[in-house]
Amino acid sequence: MDSYKTLFEDNPKRNYLVESKYTEIERENRILFEKITRISRKKRKEESMERVRSLNITSRRKQVESIENENAKMFGRILRQKPFMSFKESDRDFRRTRKISDRISQKGKYRL
Repeated sequence: MDSYKTLFEDNPKRNYLVESKYTEIERENRILFEKITRISRKKRKEESMERVRSLNITSRRKQVESIENENAKMFGRILRQKPFMSFKESDRDFRRTRKISDRISQKGKYRL
């Protein structure tokens, strides 16, 4: 376990890869948040412009409100969710990539 910990701490390339994955996840979450917000605002504008003449307008409004509340709760859960990344899987990928890199380097030494 200690060797795994020191491998993680002493490996700047791996730290960079982990950090770049987290950055990518955060960027995708921000884009998703902006899309959801834009859609929500657009629907509210459309609803205020429309004049629906229907006998069940109150039930429709309740249904729309409940859907919006559920969407807001789901969106809150998405925002609170922390990014998950398997360090073991990342470490395995790094070791595999390093082996390939070492093999390529060794082949280059023997060429004239």
